[in-house]
Amino acid sequence: MDILLGGNILLLMGCAAVWDVKKRIIPNIIPALLFAIGFSSSFLSGLYYWSIPLSERMAGFALPAITMLILHFLKKPVGGGDFKLSAALGFVLGLPRFAVAYAVGGVIALVWALIKKQKSVPLAAFLAIGTLVCLILM
Repeated sequence: MDILLGGNILLLMGCAAVWDVKKRIIPNIIPALLFAIGFSSSFLSGLYYWSIPLSERMAGFALPAITMLILHFLKKPVGGGDFKLSAALGFVLGLPRFAVAYAVGGVIALVWALIKKQKSVPLAAFLAIGTLVCLILM
């Protein structure tokens, strides 16, 4: 069951990444499905990896809000789809795992933006990479 949940999360993140790279938008259904997976997995008992306390899930949900608010005040706005996807992913993974996925994805996105000299990047693609790394390592 752990592999099934992880696989579904990676599948949704892969869809978001492809959509974001090609169209620079993230359909609302993807964060909604991620949130549904997080909500339903919080009630499944006996799953070691997904037995994440609700407090960790809520903190993971709040981290993107705080980050995006800081970026807004720094005049570096982030798209609404990126915000919704980040918040839903934070809820699914919980704060410690999401922080790893966010950090890995963020560093790769920053390096990519510097190399390509871009002001904006398709964040979903880099969050998907960070999520894969997180699920493998943690």
